[in-house]
Amino acid sequence: MAAARQIAVIGGGHIGQAVIQGLLACNFAEAGAIRVSCRTPEHTARVAAGLGVVGCSTTAACVRGDDWVVIALRPRDFAEIAGDLARGLTPDQAVLSVMGAVSLGCLTSSLEADQVARAIPALSAARRKSVTPWTASRALRGERRHELQELLDDLGGELYFEDERLLDASASVGACAVAYHLELVDVLTSSAIRLGCTPEQARHLVEGSLMGAAALLEPGTRPQPRTVQAVAHPGGATDLALRVLRERGVEQLFGAAVDAAAARLAEVSRQFGHSPFASNNSK
Repeated sequence: MAAARQIAVIGGGHIGQAVIQGLLACNFAEAGAIRVSCRTPEHTARVAAGLGVVGCSTTAACVRGDDWVVIALRPRDFAEIAGDLARGLTPDQAVLSVMGAVSLGCLTSSLEADQVARAIPALSAARRKSVTPWTASRALRGERRHELQELLDDLGGELYFEDERLLDASASVGACAVAYHLELVDVLTSSAIRLGCTPEQARHLVEGSLMGAAALLEPGTRPQPRTVQAVAHPGGATDLALRVLRERGVEQLFGAAVDAAAARLAEVSRQFGHSPFASNNSK
């Protein structure tokens, strides 16, 4: 049975919906105890109806009386509502931001809140398959800190960073990497079609191989010393294909992609991450 927790989710985009699905899947809270508020009433109604949770027309109504407030917005959208959100929070509420780039310092100053944490889950949190990096303010401790750690572990695994700078950088090889894998699926699917498979056959083959590779990474199943060496026999087709990838710079290509993602995250952090947003609070 789900615990008797009240959760507010501010933002109903892809990551906000994934978080709600994950909360429900791991019984962190009951559907009737999860409230969501989006930028427009129409979007709020769609998300609430689609996920079976409670929709709220305003940010203030959404956060009233909740144990946890999850902020799942783009940084520029957070800047627009930070004041309203701050006026609705109380000292005993804990805040979890799943936004990239917006620092703990910015969150605590903008929201006038002490119990604040940041996490960067992947969309696979909806399926409880996201290894989620996180960090937290010193004020988030005891039961609240344990609740968060337990939740993130239930969503697929948690990875705590004392140094907050590593949190945003980790997204370039964590949450962002889900898209890299999906891009690879599309590329391999196109290759299979070129070889004569139907689109349905190609997608089935490629998705099956990716899930099979993921299964080899499960604890206790990974061959040593490296999985790729275990499945590629010298001189075989797989070995030759891997040689082509390496000769044409697959390591450099993925390295450049990760660097580009990390640079963009750093840019957004400089823009939004460290300056408090004006709140004009009158709590």
